[in-house]
Amino acid sequence: MAIENCGSSFAQNIEVFSGLVASVLVTVNECHHLAIACMDISYSGKLLMQSYLDVIFAKFDNHVKDLFEFYTARILSHGFTIVVSRLSVSASKDDMRFYIRGLLTQMKIEDTKMKKQALGNLYNVLVEDERYVKLIIEIGDIVNVVVQFLDSS
Repeated sequence: MAIENCGSSFAQNIEVFSGLVASVLVTVNECHHLAIACMDISYSGKLLMQSYLDVIFAKFDNHVKDLFEFYTARILSHGFTIVVSRLSVSASKDDMRFYIRGLLTQMKIEDTKMKKQALGNLYNVLVEDERYVKLIIEIGDIVNVVVQFLDSS
């Protein structure tokens, strides 16, 4: 799907993004059907299977390129970012882990402004609730993310 077809209106951007996601889902379904066929005892032919896998790999590669092109065109910008809202004090450990991973993801892929905001939010929860400190140690990716963040600044 070419970016040249993307207009600047919100509705067009959503339509293009929805089309990209739909095409990824089609490929995932093809991959699922191929996996089922692989498990079938009567299926034979390693070369044919390798050919199918190569085709699916190429499709996923194209999806990644299309999504990257969509993102770098700034169509998917701050206004489209999904931000997990701050959790309550009684949040479960899984919810807290999800929140931390969301902040770490923002620090990895967003623009500098969003990265700073995510780092600030992470700092706030670490200072306010000791449970987050334990979870951040469990997740373990924090050092790499912070170093990459500092390198990009």
